[in-house]
Amino acid sequence: MWRAIKEVLPSKKGSAIFSVFEKGRLHTDKQSVAKIMNDYFVSIAGKTLSKAFGRNAPVIPVINSLSTNFHLNNVSVEFVKDTLRSLKRNKAVGLDKLSARLLRDASDVISPVLTELVNKSFTDGVFPTIWKSAKVSALFKGGDKSQKDNYRPISILPTVSKIIEKAAHVQLCSYLEENKLLSHSQFGFRHGRSTSTALSNFTDQILENMDGGKVTGAVFLDLRKAFDTVDHTILVRKLKNVGVSGKSLAWFNSYLSGRSQQTMCGDATSSAANITLGVPQGSILGPLLFLVYIN
Repeated sequence: MWRAIKEVLPSKKGSAIFSVFEKGRLHTDKQSVAKIMNDYFVSIAGKTLSKAFGRNAPVIPVINSLSTNFHLNNVSVEFVKDTLRSLKRNKAVGLDKLSARLLRDASDVISPVLTELVNKSFTDGVFPTIWKSAKVSALFKGGDKSQKDNYRPISILPTVSKIIEKAAHVQLCSYLEENKLLSHSQFGFRHGRSTSTALSNFTDQILENMDGGKVTGAVFLDLRKAFDTVDHTILVRKLKNVGVSGKSLAWFNSYLSGRSQQTMCGDATSSAANITLGVPQGSILGPLLFLVYIN
């Protein structure tokens, strides 16, 4: 008897969830609605994976035959300062309540200390726990508004965490591209390659086959909850396979594990729930790690 996810306080992108019907009861208390939606968002990835694989996820062997390894290097104060100054002022504030505007304006003062934090994190192989908590709101996607599946979580991470993510992203992305470790057929989330270039490439193949009197067959797949269903064990093994090792591998493992999220409903916020699957939505590293995962 799922029904009645009602819309109030409309915004440009979605709506606040005012009430939700669950297990034969209509919940209108904001705190209860926030908890129900948070539990749903946390559990949906596991249910999706279970339908795909049952209880047994595929085992990825560790086979690293590369002559080079990847290690996270320390960053400079100038890199941190430039990254702080590039933050968009109007970005939403996470659970840490530190705005991008504040961090930008204080970049000259905080960049030396933040640089030390970033470099110590890389050296120790530990991602700070305080930067792993996401604030979540529900965005209506379309279709029947009475179905929870028609809402997707929008995660807002602590703004300051974007600095350390940017440092790791720049280094890992450069390493993968320079060593040609990503499939040539992968177009999304890569510089100079997009859905437009993928479409152009596909069109060229069809035309070439037509000129040769051949027929082209294609299979199109829609990956359900793609980012949310990333298995951390598989991803870490794939990071090993592309040469990530030592403290750097420990850092990525730390980045993925021990995460939590809280869902907001109006002025009410749910308690924290642990996240055991997926790469963080709205993160800088998430798309790149997803590429490694499906590579």
